[in-house]
Amino acid sequence: MKYISIIFILIWTVACQKPKTDLSNAVSRESEEIIDPIEEQPYYPGGIPDLFKYLGQNIKYPKNLNRNNITGKIFITFIINEDGSISDAKVIKGSLNKQLNNSVCSVINNMPKWVNNSKRKVKYTIPIKIEPE
Repeated sequence: MKYISIIFILIWTVACQKPKTDLSNAVSRESEEIIDPIEEQPYYPGGIPDLFKYLGQNIKYPKNLNRNNITGKIFITFIINEDGSISDAKVIKGSLNKQLNNSVCSVINNMPKWVNNSKRKVKYTIPIKIEPE
């Protein structure tokens, strides 16, 4: 089975900057609280290199799509829960193929727990470039 060649671009400058006080993306405390701007961003255990390694080892390009040579960039959004677990992964832009999208979302949802010291749900969006080897 061919592995997907992944170019994983994260813009961590947002994580390194002090958040703005605009909480327009925040959900009220009465409902599930998901906040985008927080002071301490969650991070993948082992950092970006280990995240690349996990995604590279687990995202597989489906064999039946090899003949179609589907390539491109997709944007995946997901929730990092209070305990660091991942949920609700979905493609929000650049849908390539339903089977491929579902495969990538499944890998994201099954990622090891992130370190989330904020103890709040945090929404993340990441771009992933997909090409058959």
